[in-house]
Amino acid sequence: MQYTPEDSRIRPYRSVLMVPGSRPEFFAKAVAGPADAICLDLEDAVAPAEKGNARARVVQALRELDWGDKHLICRINALDTIWWYRDVIDLVEQGGERLDAIMVPKVQCGADLHAVDVLAIQAAQVGGRKRAMLLDIQAETARGLVKLDEIAGTTPRLTAIHFGHGDFAASMGMRTTEIGADSADYAVADPAGGGGIPGDPWHYPMMHLVMVSRSHGVLPVAGPFGKFSDLASLELIARRNAFMGYAAKWAIHPGQVETINTAFSPRPEELARARALLEAVEAAEAQGFGAVSRDGVLIDGVSIRQARQMLALDRTN
Repeated sequence: MQYTPEDSRIRPYRSVLMVPGSRPEFFAKAVAGPADAICLDLEDAVAPAEKGNARARVVQALRELDWGDKHLICRINALDTIWWYRDVIDLVEQGGERLDAIMVPKVQCGADLHAVDVLAIQAAQVGGRKRAMLLDIQAETARGLVKLDEIAGTTPRLTAIHFGHGDFAASMGMRTTEIGADSADYAVADPAGGGGIPGDPWHYPMMHLVMVSRSHGVLPVAGPFGKFSDLASLELIARRNAFMGYAAKWAIHPGQVETINTAFSPRPEELARARALLEAVEAAEAQGFGAVSRDGVLIDGVSIRQARQMLALDRTN
């Protein structure tokens, strides 16, 4: 059972709303909201004593609730727990056809993903699932980031890699208790004086994740920003993530979704510039030129690819 575009509902999405699997009263609200994707969480959002109950509620909701056109993910428990294998078996055997992907957290090496992949394939055969169960992973440890290229090549059913700020920071021994935020302690000296210039402590691992994801043809997804009431900082960070090449970002609160959707959508002026570039290239080609300048900027084959990619992100047409 191999992933092919024909048997998958996956499409690019901008926002992933995390919903605790132990809170079924939130499920329908998530469906009615503006998030492009929903992730039902059986891991960090669920207390150990509630793991089994949460799993049963999620399986029931997968079969009974109308999820509309949302891309639907479920995050299982990590492989170093006693819950993960039952998560996979019950979701795949009993959850019906609607679940698009299982997210595997704290993946450390290719063998971790291979174990889930094999179990999901066998559970699908036993349960009679017709669509291949797609897989997402979280890269959220030092070892997982080092091994990411190996992990990404493990299965053709992998469709997205999500960056996990919190666990990555813990695995690195970083001195922070915040999730996904910049820090005044990670700053460089301001040559003009007046204090340091804030830096981006997440830049290297997050750019590494984008490169690995794009090289394997899967979606890179940025992790959460913990200060859910600080929408101004969220917008700044989300736009930075989008510029780096991330396809989407997590929302840990419904109030974050609209800000993320906006940040991951091209601005009107960006779309207008992309259309103007393509028009200039078409005019140049009609005159037999392979490159042309516009407003003092060279436009060539690379510019065409960038413009077309920008227009592909437009959800207004």
